[in-house]
Amino acid sequence: MSTPGSPAPAGPDPETSRYLTKNRIVAVDILRILAALCVMYLHLSAVMEPGLQRYCFAILQFIFGYSSPAFFVLAGYFACRNISWKKALYNAWWCFAPFILWNFLTIYILGGYEFNGTFWENTGTFLGIKCFLIQHLGDWQLGQQAGPPNLPLWFMRDLIFLFLASPLLYKWARFLFPALIILSICPVISNYFMHNSLVTFSPYAITYFTAGCFLRRLPKPAQQKALTYCSPRLLFFFLTAKLTCWLITVLDPALDTLKLTQISDSMIPSLICTWMLYQLARYIELKAPRLTPLALKLAPVTFLTFAGHVIIFALKGRSPLADSLLFTAILPIITFGIMAALFFTLKRWCRPLLHLVAHYKLRPDDYPPANRTAPRHGRPRATP
Repeated sequence: MSTPGSPAPAGPDPETSRYLTKNRIVAVDILRILAALCVMYLHLSAVMEPGLQRYCFAILQFIFGYSSPAFFVLAGYFACRNISWKKALYNAWWCFAPFILWNFLTIYILGGYEFNGTFWENTGTFLGIKCFLIQHLGDWQLGQQAGPPNLPLWFMRDLIFLFLASPLLYKWARFLFPALIILSICPVISNYFMHNSLVTFSPYAITYFTAGCFLRRLPKPAQQKALTYCSPRLLFFFLTAKLTCWLITVLDPALDTLKLTQISDSMIPSLICTWMLYQLARYIELKAPRLTPLALKLAPVTFLTFAGHVIIFALKGRSPLADSLLFTAILPIITFGIMAALFFTLKRWCRPLLHLVAHYKLRPDDYPPANRTAPRHGRPRATP
């Protein structure tokens, strides 16, 4: 409290503070980290033989389903803020460039190494247009020719096309999203709305991206309510039900966790799982506020975990620790740490490559306070 005649306390510089990242949604950053870990454990379980170990590694997928919907929804929501065709082209390019870079890095590092039998079977198609073909929806098998060498980056491949179409998807989201949900429950075409990473620009990806556009079109009070809502009771009931079902699969050897997960992969159950994962992130935000600074720092690492974990997992298979269950169990955590080290190294010493390699655009508050200045053309820059 200031006394009469004393100078007013110094406040933020209005010329720079208005360019800082404000109102960061911490639950979104936590969601990105949780989803990245879910994806890595899913891919570990996918290469294991059926059995108890596979069930344990697939538990996150069994509870929350595939995590790709969360990233599509977030991409649609944040991309459609002040959307324009110029912004759509910009977003599409900065998906295309890292996508191409990491696929070539994957081919260069792993070469012809065979991952899970058929992973590299169609590597050569990456050099041609087949990597981007929109396959005929009547034959999902054709989608096998569209898988990129770094298969977990299939969502970046789809985001290229989704960003290009984002002005139209945003414009018609109010009608398009409900229509897609209705179509997804029609028995004749419901299979087209299932998860399939080998089909480009599928109804699955379009629906979730449009869900983010739909959320962006809601009135701001409704958006705020959706982003801040948290029901511990609902989350507890969901987790209890899912864990009970998981235990049943463990006790019955005839059941396969991954197959049961596919049953719940239809659009509406998958949306519920995605919402519950966000509820968990929101609960962590409220109950562990000390984790907020850490979440803000680590959330940008998630793209690198997608791009790099296949390489690390494949190299792990060549190491003496390939058969170590403990090492395998913590491998996603180790991978996240390696990618975090790469991210912060680029951010400190090689910033011009950060956007290309890590798919991260520097914000004004990434610079020291003394170096923050108003950005040119809306982009942050640092003074010499």
